[in-house]
Amino acid sequence: MYKFTILLSIFLIGVVHVNQAKALPSKCIQSEERTKACPRLIYKQAAVAVPVLEVKKNDVICLCLTDLALVKNSKMSKLEEIDWQVTMQRIAQKYQISQEELIKLVKH
Repeated sequence: MYKFTILLSIFLIGVVHVNQAKALPSKCIQSEERTKACPRLIYKQAAVAVPVLEVKKNDVICLCLTDLALVKNSKMSKLEEIDWQVTMQRIAQKYQISQEELIKLVKH
């Protein structure tokens, strides 16, 4: 009986952690074009609120850093720079925040 109780406890703890992990990615900021898992995903305290994700300031939010390359590369062609600007505008619009707030989320 004691072993059963321990195994049941371990199982329930695992279920809770899996459910929490499944809930968090829905609060991620990433590009609409992303079809695969983000290779550079981070979880951090939100510096600003993101109401569309129901994230309040100081809540946990995840960010796909691969999609949020906020620093313009000096080696970018004019076309790549325009694409970068459009991507940042689209991400900000999708999550109903300003580009400044998007930058603040990543940097802070």
